[in-house]
Amino acid sequence: MPVMPRARRLVARRPWIQWMAIAAIAIAVAALVADAMAGVDAAQRAWGTTAHVWVATHDLEMGEPLTVEVREIPAAVRPPGAIDDPRDAVARHTIGRGEIVTTVDVVDLDGSFAPPDWLVAPVRESLPSGATTGERVVVVSDGFVVAPEGVVVGSVDDVTLVAVPPDAAPLLPAASDTTRVALLRSP
Repeated sequence: MPVMPRARRLVARRPWIQWMAIAAIAIAVAALVADAMAGVDAAQRAWGTTAHVWVATHDLEMGEPLTVEVREIPAAVRPPGAIDDPRDAVARHTIGRGEIVTTVDVVDLDGSFAPPDWLVAPVRESLPSGATTGERVVVVSDGFVVAPEGVVVGSVDDVTLVAVPPDAAPLLPAASDTTRVALLRSP
């Protein structure tokens, strides 16, 4: 007689065998789970102390007030410049959901979108580019790059205020007088 019908008949006559097999499987699974959890705990202890960071709860657009929550991460992986106090801060640029928010990601207390140590210069565009506050731009005049990097920080009437590195700032007003200045929008 084949083995399977014999085994089925044996289990049908003695149901305690089926329950013993189920109990053995349950004990084996519980042991595997306990071992895995012990491994997770050991790995967590191996990282050492933890630190608080603020993480975006959803995608944030430039100029949007921060919506963040505190999370615990290993202190070894806490990025330099992680913010300590998110109150009254707004996003300097797009921040993705789940990203740790750092000082680079938020507007300074003075509300300026200008990166630290950059200068703000007025630019009168010959043809409006439509660049908006917080957008990265390249300033060109007569086919030459005047400022290879810049950030639009505002506008007054027909003048666009652009933050640029200190070495490029003196060139912007002079180039703007030629009325052939363009802001090239960059991603």
